[in-house]
Amino acid sequence: MTGHDWAAWIAIKAVVEAVQRQKTSQFAPLRDYLVSDDIVLDGFKGYRMGFRDWNGQLRQPILLGSGNWVVARAPFEGFLHQTNALDTLGFDPRESKCKLADN
Repeated sequence: MTGHDWAAWIAIKAVVEAVQRQKTSQFAPLRDYLVSDDIVLDGFKGYRMGFRDWNGQLRQPILLGSGNWVVARAPFEGFLHQTNALDTLGFDPRESKCKLADN
């Protein structure tokens, strides 16, 4: 599976998850669910993935590998974010100029 394949797979998985949990196909409730902390998106074993509400980026663990095995999985103990462990890497809302417009 390439990066493009995985991105398409997780996008479809997120939409299907939202439709199943919200029992609607209306855009606004699905969007609200996708960026809420209630979403259960299991793209990896371990951390529950989700989307940042302020810019729509997917939160996911980063696997550090060498050859054919995983050496470590970020986020690392001691470097955890105060609200979401998967926000440890990257910018916080106050540090980024990237914002989603409210529709």
